[in-house]
Parts: sequence; structure tokens; C-alpha cells
Amino acid sequence: LYQQIKFQFGANFQSVLDFFDNVVNESETYASILNANILGFPQEGLRALDQLRQLRNRQYYPLILSAIHGGCDKSEVSELVRQIASVAVRRALIGKNPNELEAFFADNAPLLRKKQTTILELKNKLSENYWISDEDICEEIKTTNFEDQEYLSKFILREFEISKNPANEKTLGKVSLEHVLPRTPESIDDWNISPERHADL
Repeated sequence: LYQQIKFQFGANFQSVLDFFDNVVNESETYASILNANILGFPQEGLRALDQLRQLRNRQYYPLILSAIHGGCDKSEVSELVRQIASVAVRRALIGKNPNELEAFFADNAPLLRKKQTTILELKNKLSENYWISDEDICEEIKTTNFEDQEYLSKFILREFEISKNPANEKTLGKVSLEHVLPRTPESIDDWNISPERHADL
């Protein structure tokens, strides 16, 4: 790191100070991304950040830092985060490695900061190059192995629970199959299965 700093800034002491000022400034934003709690961020964007955190996706951090500190509108950044989360969830469901997106985020982060690309262009690129269709998910998920990905299983169960009971989202802690399909439910009518099938599950 020291060699790279020396190479980039040479003997220009003021540029080094400016660099570290930026590091300090952006570290606060970085922390807010980690905590899914960016000040003034739309709720939908915060939820997408939380989904990415649960999926252990970190590769997008440079892109979002560049978007926020490059002066992009937070509602637009929120839309980008939601697009990233949608792509990440779809890819995770069929066992795609999230690192395959790392180069995309790293390459486009400086372009976005320099205003050489736009959020709309990035969203389009994500859709064109990394989107997994519903049909492909339905086919490939049949062979996806969730045994070694406990975090992904918990994510799916949590999202399923939220879709059924949105009011529970903030109070939802640890999730297990019991939350989604109780062993002794009051009624199984909501599940569209027979008592026998429930017993089998």
C-alpha cells in the first residue's frame, strides 16, 4: 500500500493529505453501507443493502461509494442498489459465485466517480450481462446445493416469511423452518397442502 501511495503521489505532500482526508470522509459512508443505514437513503434501498449483507455480497462497495461521493442522487443510488440486490439474489439461488461481479464493480466505480458512465447505464449493463431469468432459476435451482450455504437457506426462509408477514420484518431474528412451516400450525389452509403432505415435510 505504501509503495502504491508513493507511486501515485510522489513528493506532493498536499495530495497525500487530501487523499487521507478523502479516506476518512469515505470511511463514514463505508460504515453506513456495512450497517445498511445510509442517512437519507430511501427505505427500499436500505432493505436491498440489508439483503446484500445477508447474502455476504461485498464486491459492490466501491461502486456505491463512488456513486455517493461522486454526487449521484441518493434515490438513483438506491435504485442501483436494488438492481444489484436483484441480480445477486437471482445468481445466489442457482449457485453463481458473487466474485464474478467483482471486476464489473471495480472497473465501473472510477468511471462513475468521474461521470464517464451513469447509473442508468450500469443498471442496463447488469440486466444485459448478469441477469438470471425466472425460467433459468426454476430449472437450475433443482440442483442447487444449499447444505453448505446455511446463510443462503436462512435468507430464503427470511424473505419467504417477510412476504407472508411484512410486519414481522423488523422483529425477525433467527429464522428456521419452524417459522415458515410450523410443526403444529393452527391451520394449514394457507399452505395449499394436505395434512399428509404437511406430516411428510
